[in-house]
Amino acid sequence: MSICTQESILVNGNDSASSFIQMKSMKLLNMVLLVSVPSVFIVFGTVGNLVNLTVLFRKAFSKKITCTAITLRFLAYVDLAVLWTSVSRLFIMGIYDFDFRSTSLNVCRTHKFWHFFCLTVSNWTIVLLAFTRYIRMTYPFRVHIMFSQCRIYFALTVIFVLAASTSLVYYKNYTDTGRVHYNCEACVLVPAANTVFFKMVQLMPVYVIPGCLILFFHWRIIVNYQQMLHRRDSLRKHYHEIAKKILDLKSKIDVKEEQEMPRMTHAPIDAPGNNYSNVDIPAITPDVRLHHPSSMKGFNTVSKQKSPKKIRFSHVVDLETAKVEILSCCSKVSMGSCSSVDPSMDIDSTEVKRIMLIKEERNLRRIRASYGILYLAAQSDDYIVWDDSNRVRNRKRHDTLDVIGRKGLHGCCMLRTPTLRVVVACASVIFIIFHTPFCVWYSISHMFPGHTVYDTAKKNLASTVVLLLTFCCNTINFLLYSTLTSKFQAELCSCLMCYHNVRRKQLSPNDSANVSEISVTEED
Repeated sequence: MSICTQESILVNGNDSASSFIQMKSMKLLNMVLLVSVPSVFIVFGTVGNLVNLTVLFRKAFSKKITCTAITLRFLAYVDLAVLWTSVSRLFIMGIYDFDFRSTSLNVCRTHKFWHFFCLTVSNWTIVLLAFTRYIRMTYPFRVHIMFSQCRIYFALTVIFVLAASTSLVYYKNYTDTGRVHYNCEACVLVPAANTVFFKMVQLMPVYVIPGCLILFFHWRIIVNYQQMLHRRDSLRKHYHEIAKKILDLKSKIDVKEEQEMPRMTHAPIDAPGNNYSNVDIPAITPDVRLHHPSSMKGFNTVSKQKSPKKIRFSHVVDLETAKVEILSCCSKVSMGSCSSVDPSMDIDSTEVKRIMLIKEERNLRRIRASYGILYLAAQSDDYIVWDDSNRVRNRKRHDTLDVIGRKGLHGCCMLRTPTLRVVVACASVIFIIFHTPFCVWYSISHMFPGHTVYDTAKKNLASTVVLLLTFCCNTINFLLYSTLTSKFQAELCSCLMCYHNVRRKQLSPNDSANVSEISVTEED
């Protein structure tokens, strides 16, 4: 035997030994992962879903079943099915080194059908839940119209039927391979091409499309939430500016001068001395209106015979301009025309300040009725609803499922708004960047089946990694949907519904200061 032959034998022997050691270590790692990881998932997943169902079926939630409650109940049932159909198989394989799919062809068909069916239903239910959150953020006034109980049941039925039809494609083509272990693969004329086709069909509806949709909806939620914060900051600045202006005007008015102040010229006889909402001020025509940025626009006559007309108020920041405009209105009443202004007429500066004060209070009340409810209602756990008699009623937020209260929220997780945005972004990124590519890798690895123990160990290891990433994504989604989103939904959706009620009834709030009652209505 030559030296080269001896060297080749030694090299081949070393390769065989290293391959055996590598295969043995991979098999040991595979068994450890298949026993430890699935067992943790089964225990925590089962307990968590049972607690979820217990909470959702309590009397507090059963009195008013919301669309979110229906979806979460359905998702809890599906997650339990995923745990005890897919994860339990890996656990049994890790303990007994036995795959119960090998018992018979029908068992292999049925289990693989339920495996993909439950995964598809679970992922698309999360997509439906993300879509409802997106609609709540984007179109808060249409949520109760677009998502009724009937429509939610119909959407879940559609998901159920489509997932079943997609999984049945694999079920009807499974056949016996003639071996002891049933492979449950499609048996057609071109097995390689058909396997790639079926794996792509399995990959798209189960992982890729749901992942892209969840990423899109979460991204839109983040964008809308940023816009809401920007609007609220602008509102807070404008609100405080007008409130400061009102306080400055009130501080300039002397109480004694207010009691001794004479009535305005041509004011109604029965008008009270401290209420100027019924002052008869005629309209200023466009051709003689003062061209000033702070001019009073749209002053209409409020006569005794006609019903009050709608008036649009603007800011009057210049005392002299307001004085000239009031003189113009009084000149029209005395001389029948606004073409000339009597310079000898004079009005007390306190009178002008008082009219400016009334106008600014009206502007402040308009802001509260239009946008201010977003800021005011976010300051407390209660929100305010004005009924037809202008009586203030404090009501708790009605959606008990989505809003767990500030104390409960801070008790569950002490998270602020920036942290919330980071978690929402991380949930989407993790789902797309990690979960979907590993599922692609797992599916591609099954396109080229191997028959050695080493190949089987690699596939089981890939399955465990995919399962681990799926559990992480579902954990983040659970925190996102059950706890974290209740913060900005409590601050936005309920506040927007209150704002919608105020705008729909066209009433003005009067909850903080004793503002003089104004009889004229305001345009939207």
